[in-house]
This record gives sequence, structure tokens and C-alpha cells, in this order.
Amino acid sequence: GIKGYFVEKEKVVKNLNPPPPKVITLIREEKGTDVNIAVEIVKDSFVKNFDVIVLVSNDGDLARSLQVAKENGKKTIVISPVKKERMKHYSKSLKNIADFHFSHISKSILQKSILPNPVGKFFCPEGWK
Repeated sequence: GIKGYFVEKEKVVKNLNPPPPKVITLIREEKGTDVNIAVEIVKDSFVKNFDVIVLVSNDGDLARSLQVAKENGKKTIVISPVKKERMKHYSKSLKNIADFHFSHISKSILQKSILPNPVGKFFCPEGWK
């Protein structure tokens, strides 16, 4: 799979329960996953035989790799997984590049999209339905 890694660092943040007004906290930041996904999109668009790429992300850093896939004749679909109340916060750069863009998929649409269970030797685990 495509993986990144996490880095822990200290950060000064506003204290929600002062005093003191600020505190030092440890935060974890994910690093490298977007670059790794972008590299795979570009590589696959040159060497793999497929027609459509579906990217489930709201990370605008992936826009250029999606553009390269389009330049290589691939149809591009982007699903920006944002909550309904935050739909206006989707990545504009991904939307502008994608042939099709979805900023929210309702629960009813997801339920209508469920494949039969099982499909061949593959099945949907309990609790995912």
C-alpha cells in the first residue's frame, strides 16, 4: 500500500482552560502520503492500462498529478470527503481539474450503491452495511 509516516513535535497552542493563556502540546503530523499518492497517480497514468482514475481526497496538493493523468487521456473523478455542513470547503483545484467532482455523497446514495453480497469470493464484513 501507499504509506506515509507521522512526526511528533511540540507546538504552542491557546489554552482552552486558562490560566496559563498558552500551553505546549505534542501534535502528530502525517507526512509523505500525499507525495506518495501523487507519484503513483503519475506513474500509473503512464504505465497502466486503465481509463478512469477515482481519487477520494480533498488534498489540493494532488491536483498536478491528476492533471498529468488527464493529459495522458485518463478520465478523472474526485470525491472530496467533506461533511455536509462543510461542503463549501472542498478543494477548488481538484474540482477544477476533475472531469467529475462530488463534494458530498449522501447516506442514501451510498446505500443505493452497495453491491450484492457476496460478489464472487468477496463479501462485505458485518457492520459495514
